[in-house]
Amino acid sequence: MQFQLLNGAIEVTDATGRLVWRGKPLQHRVKSVIPLAGEDICIVLLDPDVQLRSHFENVVCVDPHGGVVWRASLPTSGNDDCYLALAYEGGALVANSWSGFRVRIDPRGGRILDAVFTK
Repeated sequence: MQFQLLNGAIEVTDATGRLVWRGKPLQHRVKSVIPLAGEDICIVLLDPDVQLRSHFENVVCVDPHGGVVWRASLPTSGNDDCYLALAYEGGALVANSWSGFRVRIDPRGGRILDAVFTK
């Protein structure tokens, strides 16, 4: 499967190039997509629209049909937090949160491995 970001949505194609699914997970615009090599899932950073909600668990794992496999929790439990950036480094997802944390996330289950306050 191939996952691509296209106009704020994900487009999934199979090995022959046939479209499998196109859409927005949880009906939110997609900011970035990180396919996991050798697996039929990708990690997605949803665009945090703070006008809709201020505490938004916006890093999700998506299957080829747009189903959410897991959602990464946030490093804070209070209001006004979401993830702003996401990368894949050294076998873990690295995300920066609005509240000032740099978080490493397990790409297989969405569990926070560690969080460091950077502000």
